[in-house]
Parts: sequence; C-alpha cells; structure tokens
Amino acid sequence: MKGNPTRYGGSPSAGGSLAQGREPLVSGALPVQRKTRAAAGLNLRRWLRPYTLTVLGAAVSFLVWVFPWGGDIRTGFTIKQPITLVGITVLVLWYGTIFLSSKLGYSLGSTRAPYQWIQSVNDTYFYATFTVLALLGVGYTYFLVVQTSPTLVSIALSQDTFNSVRSAIPYSAGLETLRYASIVSGAIAAYEILLRRKISPVHLINLGLLLASAAIASRLSIVLAGLLFMGIVAQKHSGFRVRPVVVIGALAIGFLVLTPLNYIRNANFYRVQYGLTNPFVMTAYDMIAYLGAPSQVSIGVANNVGSQEPERDVGAGIVAYVLPTYLSAYNSTVAQAQENYRNYVDVETLLTTNSVFASMYGALGWSALPIIAVIAFVFSVVAGHASNYRNTFFLMGYVISYAFAELWRVYLFNFGILHFLIAVLVIIPIVVAVVRPSKESM
Repeated sequence: MKGNPTRYGGSPSAGGSLAQGREPLVSGALPVQRKTRAAAGLNLRRWLRPYTLTVLGAAVSFLVWVFPWGGDIRTGFTIKQPITLVGITVLVLWYGTIFLSSKLGYSLGSTRAPYQWIQSVNDTYFYATFTVLALLGVGYTYFLVVQTSPTLVSIALSQDTFNSVRSAIPYSAGLETLRYASIVSGAIAAYEILLRRKISPVHLINLGLLLASAAIASRLSIVLAGLLFMGIVAQKHSGFRVRPVVVIGALAIGFLVLTPLNYIRNANFYRVQYGLTNPFVMTAYDMIAYLGAPSQVSIGVANNVGSQEPERDVGAGIVAYVLPTYLSAYNSTVAQAQENYRNYVDVETLLTTNSVFASMYGALGWSALPIIAVIAFVFSVVAGHASNYRNTFFLMGYVISYAFAELWRVYLFNFGILHFLIAVLVIIPIVVAVVRPSKESM
C-alpha cells in the first residue's frame, strides 16, 4: 500500500462514513510512522508475504529441532534423525520450489489494480458482519456443548482437559463453523484496543469471542488472529517497521496468551506424563514438541526418499489435496500413504500435524512437487492482488499467508476455515454491490 493509510472503518471513496461526518464502528488508524524513525527495523509487510512466511516457518521449526534440549523435555520424538546431504538437498528443492512459485504468483497478483466495487466497501460492513457471525457461531458452538452434556465445560475446566469439549462439536460444516469469524473480528478488535486505544464494548466482546472459540478449537485461532493483527498494522501504516526488541516482546505476549489456553486443555496430560505443575513450563514443552517434530519427520522422510515408498493412488491423492476437505471422500490408500513415515521415523503418536512434505510425498511421490508449486502460485496470485486494497478486503491476503506460514507442518489450502474466511470477505462486497443500486433506484 502506498501513501497514507485510510481510517479503519472509513471508505476510500467520497461517500464513506467519515466523509459524511459519522463516527465509524471501527476507529481511524494511527499516523504513518516518520521516516526518520522507520529507517531501522524489519519491514513488516515484506515479512508477512507468503513466500517469506514459508521459509520463516520452516527455519523456526528446524532451529527448535536441532537444538540439544536434553533431559526429559518433551521434543515430540526420542531418536533424532541424522542430517544427510540427500535429505537437505530434497528439502531445499521442496521449499525452494514453493518459495519461487509463491514469489512469482504474488508479484503477478500485485500488478492487478483493485476493483473499485470492492475497494469502495466501508470497513464498518466487514467488521459488523464478522462480529455478528462470530456471536452466532460461538454461541451456537457452546449451545451444542451444553446440549451434549450440561456439565461438560465445568468438568473439563476442573480437570484441565478442555480438549475433551471439542468432541461435542461436529467436524462437518454447520452453524458452528461461523465461530471462525471471531478470528477476523478479534484481530480488528485487538488493533483498535492496543494501537488505537479505543476500548468499547464491541471490541471487548470480540476479544472474548476469540478466546472462547480458541479454548474449544485450537491455538490456530489465536495464531491466525495474531498474524491478521500484524497484517492490519502493516497495511494501515505505510512503511511500518518493527525493531527486533518489539518482535521479542510480541512473542512473549503470545506465549502469555497461549499459556492459560494450553493449561485448561493439556495440564492434566503434563501432570501425569511429565510431573509438571508450572503452566509456563507446560506451554514451553508443548511448543518445543509442536515446533520441532515436523522437522524431525521432514528430515526423516527426505533421508529415505526412494527407499521407504508406500503403495500409492496418485490420482486419488491429487484429488485429496485439490478438493476441499468437506467435499472429498476418504481414501484408505491415500490416508495410509500419508502416514507411511511413522513406519521409519520416530515421532509421538499424539502429534498429528507433522509435515506437509512428508504427507504429500507419501501420497503423491515426486508428483507432489508440481502440485504444491501450482497451488502455491494460485493462492499467491490472490494474496498479491488482495494486498492492493485499502479496506478490510486486504485481510484475504494475510489469511492466505497464514496457510503458507503453517506449510512446514499442516496443509491448510483445502481446509474449511480458510475457505470460510475468504468466502465471507468476498460475499460482503458482492452483497453491498447488489444492495447499493437497489437503494439508489428507490
């Protein structure tokens, strides 16, 4: 984005709410940082692009994996895989292909100017819509939980096994899917409260909805909301840069936010399995295993390319990765091939999101390389185009960027949560474009 940022909640067009003198639901943005102060630090927008986050996620996982933790610390595995020339070559080829494909796609997408009918939509419409959807979704989700067992939540809280609450929620699409709207509304609310210092009931409610949704579902909601928050800051503040000390501070805040959520979900597991009572140590153990295990699996599979090959149904495998999860049928051959690494790589059975490379190579063999290249290119084109918008529609690019940020461990491109958030961001401008002419003709 070039030039000064628009007010969050205002419209770039002359007909926006600010031009009419009305106070928008979401307040204005902070002034752009002075160039003299912005000279040092990391360019936030560049670091949040798909190709950058792909490499960053893989690098963080590798650093956590390679660190000699020792002792009884939970790492997600017992016997560390060796580093071999073959393994490193295969992984460099894999991530290099994704990097180049996504960089090319993003560059191509960013050359397309914004569509005015989308650009003219006021931010207020986006925020209000996501707020209403979040209220409905989170409310209905907890209704399902109480309907299943009126005491399930209280028991789970008392026993620190909040993970069990998830079993009361259907995995299929439904009204409960709307709870993911809290990711977007919660990110906007955090921006308003933390940077705009605008504390209002609607912002506080949205933060509460985000935490309530994350407590049931997973930490994915919090992490994605955090990335969207950074995306809002980067997009609304042209040339915004972040000093390393701020990055460290943000990571510390993230750790503090995740600690109580992890505690109510997994504390009983860590008490029984590791004898831990400190919630911060529990979170540290959880993060070490969560971050390091995917590198363990990726390196293990890369080391054994050509020697530990499963039975494959490549056609069905391609369908599994191209079609949305809510439309594709279960295929036992594909599922077994995706998990083939467990036959020769040491990793905890409790860990399930252990490497996109391992699962795709298992199911597709070397066909995985062109498939991931095409998928990375297509999604990056969309992300690059979305980056040109100055209203909330730009968040689509950061939703897609999150899928790249997680590509070291889990494949999200065909997940309902990603499609739902993208769909809402697309539908809002369509509805506004349809309704607006109708009002004008009255």
